[in-house]
Amino acid sequence: MTGSQEFFAAYDALLARWPAGTTEIDVPTPYGTTRVHAYGPADATPLLLLHGGGSTGTVWFANARALGARHRVLAVDILGDAGRSTARPHRDPRPPDPLRAAHRRARGDRPPGRRLPGRR
Repeated sequence: MTGSQEFFAAYDALLARWPAGTTEIDVPTPYGTTRVHAYGPADATPLLLLHGGGSTGTVWFANARALGARHRVLAVDILGDAGRSTARPHRDPRPPDPLRAAHRRARGDRPPGRRLPGRR
């Protein structure tokens, strides 16, 4: 068994510990497809659960039943981390850096390295 196969076997074992009625939703985004584990009444107030780095949304299995009694639990496999979310090739799954975007606007969206005439 390869490392990837072992990882997904462990992933599936954790997912099997989620309550009956849990559904898997694949959400398409500009950055790839994000896997979401959903449990609880569909019309309940949503509760978004994010995992720590290097893990997956399956880690919330022990909390899903209690939280799903009053909420629509949505546990995400964060794009670019472990799990079944799949990033598009050659795309950075992180959101745009607002400081970098502000800097680009401030310099007039000139390519890096270009300067205004007469300035160093």
